This record gives sequence, structure tokens and C-alpha cells, in this order.
Amino acid sequence: MEWNEFGYVWPQITSVTPSRFLTGNPENYTNVHINGTGFGPSMRQLRERLGPTTSAKPPEQVLLLGQVSCSDLVHVSDTLLLCRVVRAPTSAAVSVTVSGLSATVSMLQLATRPSVDTATLTAGTGAPVDGGFGVTLRGSFGWKPADVLEVNIGGRTTPSWTWISPSVIQAVAPPGFGQSAAVEVKLTNGQSSGTAVFISYDVAQVHRMVPDVLLPNVGNITVQILGRNLPPDASMLGSIRVA
Repeated sequence: MEWNEFGYVWPQITSVTPSRFLTGNPENYTNVHINGTGFGPSMRQLRERLGPTTSAKPPEQVLLLGQVSCSDLVHVSDTLLLCRVVRAPTSAAVSVTVSGLSATVSMLQLATRPSVDTATLTAGTGAPVDGGFGVTLRGSFGWKPADVLEVNIGGRTTPSWTWISPSVIQAVAPPGFGQSAAVEVKLTNGQSSGTAVFISYDVAQVHRMVPDVLLPNVGNITVQILGRNLPPDASMLGSIRVA
């Protein structure tokens, strides 16, 4: 790297760490490292090279991560910049400008909205209405566990889930009922996968009713229904028709 008080070489960006961001996420990304060359000398380096009384000043650096300005920019050396952004980038571009000379590269990977492609039950467990069985979700779920806000099945939050990778989540099903319990994943940026993938709980079986004989034209009779895989609570029950 060659520089003097009259000008600097063109900057180059070689890597950004971290390089994966969740768009719209409100968290601050501290200690983002931008590596490269041509970021200019520090004041100490200028004095060492040009003498302690030099009038030369370190160059001004302007850094944009995906169109988001970098606050608290720290010029560590000619090859390293540190910064903090107050919100996630909105594009893949990284731009560094040093004394009017700019370099822009596409180095960021962005996640916006989650998606659930498949939901597979753990083999051999069935899908009891009391829940507790495993469900493996495959799709797109941000870049890290903290990006996921919640996992819902049949409109109910799962009691637990484990983020395995950006494409796999293993969840424990909550109590549920029916053949079309929608699976939904929500991220911390407020985005939802929607409810286009479903799982089926074990089919309900009615064994008998008490009383099992009803007189015609007599209403307001309490009927007890006994069986298997019935809804675990009344909020899941749609309607009952006695024919």
C-alpha cells in the first residue's frame, strides 16, 4: 500500500463479517468487520511516514452496508474497518468511499420472509391430539436461532422448537385436532411464512354416546360423547351433528 499527503490508492473490499442479515430486524449489528485494502493510513501512520509535524490528515471513510449508513465507524488500519449499523441492510451491496474514491461489491446475504416447504412427523409416533410428537420443518428460517420468534401449529404456539439450520427446524407439536392444522413460522422482523403447509392429527373416533337414545322433539339434553382422539379442549371443537 502506497500513500502520501497528496492522494491514496483505490479502496478494495475483500470480505465482510458477518455477511448474513435479516432484513427489517431491529437488532443492532455490532462489530461488523470490513476487510480489504486502500482504507487509508491512520494519523499515527502518517506521522511515522511523513514526520511528526506533517499537516496531512487521515482520509475520510464513508461506509454503506446494503444502503444503510454505518454509525460509529472505526478506522483500524488500511485493511480493516469496524462499524455498527442500527438496522439490517436492505440490499447486498457494500460500499466504501475513501477520499472520494469508492468501491462497491455485492457480498451480503439477506433473508426477509420465512417459508415452510414441508412438515414431516417423527416416524412411528402418530399424531395424538394431546400433542408432544415431533415435527420436522424444512424451508427458510433466517440465519440463526435468534431470528425465529415462534413456531405455530394449528394456530397454537409449539411448546418447544430447535433451530437446526437456516433450512431446518425441529418442533414439538402442541395439542391439536383435525386433518388440516396449519404450520406457521414467524421471524423477529415481523414476517410470517403464512399457512400453506398442514399436518394431520390422529382421526377422531366416536365409540358411544350417553344417553344413546334420544326422544324426538326434546331439546336441551346434555349428551356425553366417548371415544378416541377427541378434541383436548372445547375451543378446538367446531360443531357436532347428531343424525
